[in-house]
Amino acid sequence: GDGGGWKLELPHVDGIGTVRGDHALQATGLIMPAINGAGGPQRMVQRAIRRLENFTDPAHYLLSAAAASALRPGGTLAALPVDMRLAIEMAVNEETERCALEGEMWLLELAWQEAEEIAAIADDLTVPAEVEQKLQQLRLRAGRQLAP
Repeated sequence: GDGGGWKLELPHVDGIGTVRGDHALQATGLIMPAINGAGGPQRMVQRAIRRLENFTDPAHYLLSAAAASALRPGGTLAALPVDMRLAIEMAVNEETERCALEGEMWLLELAWQEAEEIAAIADDLTVPAEVEQKLQQLRLRAGRQLAP
């Protein structure tokens, strides 16, 4: 996939590095647990869940969170409220799992197509009944000739 067009900007000593697409989603998935540390108090986790429940899917929440982050002074993930950071971590995990499942489904579909192709080839390889009978007769005759 293209990672939903995601972009993550990472400031460093030489400027800002930009990660895009699936790599941005994966990087965010690795960064958020480090930013969030041990998570947060139960009430913050509940707030994070409520934030996510206001959106149809994790991707829409992430778009909203990205817009909100851009409007904040500093615009960094660490500067966001705890419940928002937790919700981002949850949303990224859900989105990553969804992408993985879609990838697995694609692989299953591909394997199914290959199995159907192999089955069609195998169907074409079946031996006609008259040939099978002739082989059986030849085996019997050969067996009698080999017997002492």
